Amino acid sequence: MADAAAGGSEDFAKGIAGIKYSYCMELRDTGKHGFILPPNQIVPSGVETFAAVKSMAEDMMRIYNVSPTPPIPVTDKAETKPAVDN
Repeated sequence: MADAAAGGSEDFAKGIAGIKYSYCMELRDTGKHGFILPPNQIVPSGVETFAAVKSMAEDMMRIYNVSPTPPIPVTDKAETKPAVDN
Protein backbone atom coordinates (compact mmCIF):
# COMPACT_ATOMS: atom_id res chain seq x y z
CA MET A 1 0.00 0.00 0.00
CA ALA A 2 1.41 3.32 -1.05
CA ASP A 3 -0.49 5.42 1.45
CA ALA A 4 -3.34 5.14 3.92
CA ALA A 5 -6.72 6.53 2.93
CA ALA A 6 -10.11 5.90 4.47
CA GLY A 7 -13.55 6.02 2.98
CA GLY A 8 -12.84 4.91 -0.57
CA SER A 9 -15.38 3.08 -2.69
CA GLU A 10 -13.56 -0.19 -2.07
CA ASP A 11 -14.18 0.27 1.67
CA PHE A 12 -17.90 0.75 1.04
CA ALA A 13 -18.01 -2.21 -1.36
CA LYS A 14 -16.45 -4.60 1.14
CA GLY A 15 -17.68 -3.25 4.47
CA ILE A 16 -21.17 -1.97 3.71
CA ALA A 17 -22.29 -3.62 0.47
CA GLY A 18 -20.77 -6.99 1.43
CA ILE A 19 -18.90 -7.49 -1.84
CA LYS A 20 -16.38 -10.28 -1.30
CA TYR A 21 -13.57 -8.86 -3.41
CA SER A 22 -12.92 -5.12 -3.66
CA TYR A 23 -9.78 -3.42 -4.87
CA CYS A 24 -8.22 -0.03 -5.23
CA MET A 25 -5.87 0.24 -8.18
CA GLU A 26 -3.04 2.71 -7.80
CA LEU A 27 -1.20 3.94 -10.83
CA ARG A 28 2.54 4.12 -11.06
CA ASP A 29 4.03 7.02 -9.17
CA THR A 30 6.22 7.28 -6.13
CA GLY A 31 4.72 10.55 -4.94
CA LYS A 32 6.66 12.84 -7.24
CA HIS A 33 3.82 13.62 -9.67
CA GLY A 34 0.69 12.82 -7.67
CA PHE A 35 -2.31 12.20 -9.88
CA ILE A 36 -0.81 13.98 -12.89
CA LEU A 37 1.49 11.48 -14.58
CA PRO A 38 3.91 12.67 -17.22
CA PRO A 39 2.74 11.69 -20.73
CA ASN A 40 5.47 9.06 -21.07
CA GLN A 41 4.04 7.22 -18.04
CA ILE A 42 0.38 7.05 -19.15
CA VAL A 43 0.59 4.12 -21.60
CA PRO A 44 2.90 2.00 -19.40
CA SER A 45 0.55 2.62 -16.46
CA GLY A 46 -2.43 1.49 -18.55
CA VAL A 47 -0.59 -1.62 -19.73
CA GLU A 48 0.33 -2.56 -16.15
CA THR A 49 -3.19 -1.91 -14.85
CA PHE A 50 -4.78 -3.93 -17.67
CA ALA A 51 -2.42 -6.85 -16.98
CA ALA A 52 -3.34 -6.75 -13.28
CA VAL A 53 -7.10 -6.66 -13.91
CA LYS A 54 -6.83 -9.43 -16.52
CA SER A 55 -4.84 -11.61 -14.12
CA MET A 56 -7.36 -11.06 -11.32
CA ALA A 57 -10.26 -11.88 -13.65
CA GLU A 58 -8.54 -15.09 -14.77
CA ASP A 59 -7.95 -16.06 -11.13
CA MET A 60 -11.61 -15.41 -10.26
CA MET A 61 -12.72 -17.50 -13.24
CA ARG A 62 -10.48 -20.32 -12.04
CA ILE A 63 -11.64 -20.06 -8.41
CA TYR A 64 -15.32 -20.10 -9.40
CA ASN A 65 -14.88 -22.57 -12.30
CA VAL A 66 -16.20 -20.15 -14.92
CA SER A 67 -15.45 -20.73 -18.60
CA PRO A 68 -14.82 -17.76 -20.85
CA THR A 69 -17.65 -16.95 -23.23
CA PRO A 70 -17.11 -16.06 -26.87
CA PRO A 71 -16.74 -12.32 -27.41
CA ILE A 72 -19.87 -10.40 -28.36
CA PRO A 73 -19.50 -9.18 -31.94
CA VAL A 74 -19.42 -5.42 -32.40
CA THR A 75 -22.06 -4.27 -34.84
CA ASP A 76 -22.77 -1.01 -36.61
CA LYS A 77 -24.84 1.28 -34.37
CA ALA A 78 -27.43 1.62 -37.14
CA GLU A 79 -28.08 -2.13 -36.92
CA THR A 80 -28.73 -2.01 -33.17
CA LYS A 81 -31.47 0.65 -33.25
CA PRO A 82 -34.91 -0.74 -32.37
CA ALA A 83 -37.52 -0.80 -35.09
CA VAL A 84 -40.04 2.03 -34.96
CA ASP A 85 -43.72 1.22 -35.50
CA ASN A 86 -45.68 3.93 -37.34
